[in-house]
Amino acid sequence: MKKLTKLSLIALTLATAAFASTPLSKTDIDKLKKEYPQLIGKKGITVKKGIDQGKFKQIELEIQTRRGPQTFEVFVVDGVDNLVFAGSAFDKAGNKYSLPVNEKAIKNGVAFEMGTGPEVLYLVTDPECPYCQRLEKQIKPEALKKYTIKVIPMPLSFHKEAKPMYTYILAGKDNKEKSERMHKTMTGDKSYKDFKPTEEQKKAANEIFKKGYAGAKELKAGGTPSLYNSKFQKVSQGILIENNNK
Repeated sequence: MKKLTKLSLIALTLATAAFASTPLSKTDIDKLKKEYPQLIGKKGITVKKGIDQGKFKQIELEIQTRRGPQTFEVFVVDGVDNLVFAGSAFDKAGNKYSLPVNEKAIKNGVAFEMGTGPEVLYLVTDPECPYCQRLEKQIKPEALKKYTIKVIPMPLSFHKEAKPMYTYILAGKDNKEKSERMHKTMTGDKSYKDFKPTEEQKKAANEIFKKGYAGAKELKAGGTPSLYNSKFQKVSQGILIENNNK
């Protein structure tokens, strides 16, 4: 009886392992490059990471474009030869199959928080971005009680005032003051123009920008504003605008 139980446990362990998500090794990736030379192995395309999801392999690819590096995902289904799917995959419950992310890079990219709610969101934003400004004006007070919004700064290169705005915002003494400066700046206040940051404040802000860019890249934020849940999956900005007093 003990022997049977031991065998059963081994079988259960093997069955579980067979369906577990495991990272693809360099050997696995090299094999896929040879099997799909016109996509996975094509010159100019870089395999960033990949994972074996059990019955299919999920791979993140990066390609250089005029707008900089762009990423996309492809899926190789086991048992189906010469066929690769590009896009996203979902389970029956509607949950997206996501590649592992560098949580540390994302969390290190957080500059400050807005709100005090129990549910965590990550917001990649630029104070000069008109779409970010519109979202800031539309966020309901109820949302700030429902969510804690972790702000990841991504000042866009073509927004010349974005970094001066953020430097002023980040000079606030705590989350409350930074949030207030953020809101005022994004709703028309020009106090940042009169702000004369010290060299230390400039250096500190630039370090935060570097971490913010790294966190935004890990989230694959293609623009601003971009909103993500605690599992780092992109969600609709509508959850901050709708009546959350439910």
